[in-house]
Amino acid sequence: MLFSFFNRITFDIQGKEYIEKKENYIFVVNHTSFLDTVAMPQAVGAFKALAKKELTKIPLFGFVIKALTEVVDRSSPQSRQKSKDRLNEVLHSLGSILVFPEGTMNRTQEPLQRFYDGAFRIAIDAQAKIIPIVVLGAAKCMKPGSFLMSPGKIKVKILPPVSANGLNNKDILTLKTTVFTQMESQIVDYRKENNSR
Repeated sequence: MLFSFFNRITFDIQGKEYIEKKENYIFVVNHTSFLDTVAMPQAVGAFKALAKKELTKIPLFGFVIKALTEVVDRSSPQSRQKSKDRLNEVLHSLGSILVFPEGTMNRTQEPLQRFYDGAFRIAIDAQAKIIPIVVLGAAKCMKPGSFLMSPGKIKVKILPPVSANGLNNKDILTLKTTVFTQMESQIVDYRKENNSR
């Protein structure tokens, strides 16, 4: 990959066997660096990422957001329902969806920030499978909010699918906690092994 060649940042991707090509998923990914988004196409192939409507108002960048993502409007119950209906359509006919459930880049020392309900509500509405993914070491190569890169190795761990089949809205917290715990455990183990963030 040209990106790795020029920047001397390599990607070690594990767990691709959990992704079946003919099935659509909700990929739930931690977020510590802009490099997370570079890693994802290599890890999972094609997907649609979610973006808040507010991001479309950023000059120039907003145009790119509109073109490459599914924009979620959280301004009213009607808008949220319309967004959910559109996401269900994407999952059932167009492809997989990628969500950063923390909502923003993690600049804290905690393994993960709290998760928002959105990805888990979508999974339950669509009776879809969630695939948790942890990106490890990205913040060391490119700090949160920075565009400066340092050579290094980024590990991407794709975890086994978590099914929302048979669940309803009362199960959102349980589903969210299950995925959070799995991802947090991977990050804590990585930090212990590498003595790093």
